[in-house]
Amino acid sequence: MINRIAFCFAIMLASSAAATELENTDFTTDLTGWEILTPEFVSWSSDDVGASSSSGSLEVINPNPGGGGTSVDITQCIIVDNASFPFLLKAAAKVFEEEEPGVSATILLFEYRDTGCTQFVGFLQSLFVNFGVEEWQYASLQFSPNDDLTRSVAVRPGIFKEQGTGSGGRVRYDDLFFGNLDNLLRDRFEGP
Repeated sequence: MINRIAFCFAIMLASSAAATELENTDFTTDLTGWEILTPEFVSWSSDDVGASSSSGSLEVINPNPGGGGTSVDITQCIIVDNASFPFLLKAAAKVFEEEEPGVSATILLFEYRDTGCTQFVGFLQSLFVNFGVEEWQYASLQFSPNDDLTRSVAVRPGIFKEQGTGSGGRVRYDDLFFGNLDNLLRDRFEGP
């Protein structure tokens, strides 16, 4: 009985992950699974949220010292066709101000009307507030599409800074999750 339940949960988890979860969310050894849009501003770091010597994180640097706004240079497309919402977006982030007041970790969620992250609809921006310390902090939010025809979402970790301040700044990300937790938990703990 236990083996059948475990097997059914493994099948459910595998099928759910394909449609609703990000790949390589722990950045264990590299940035595999992510499309890097501007390689000079994105890299892998050995700094890990759990202080594991065999894992790492994503590092994003500010490409425009002195300017303001949000820069996103890495992305991953998730198919959300027929998904059950809301989704949970969760991540750990560490902010290095480096004489750049107003820097924060930012994840943009871009909505699209087809399954390949084309036919742009709009975006939701999530800011992870920087408390002025270089420590890992967790943040999360619930996500439901603004458009009923949304079929895919691009998840884009980035960096935000205020206009005309400082000269640098970088952010690290680890332990990302974007998917539906309710179905996972219900299927896991309910059984015959």
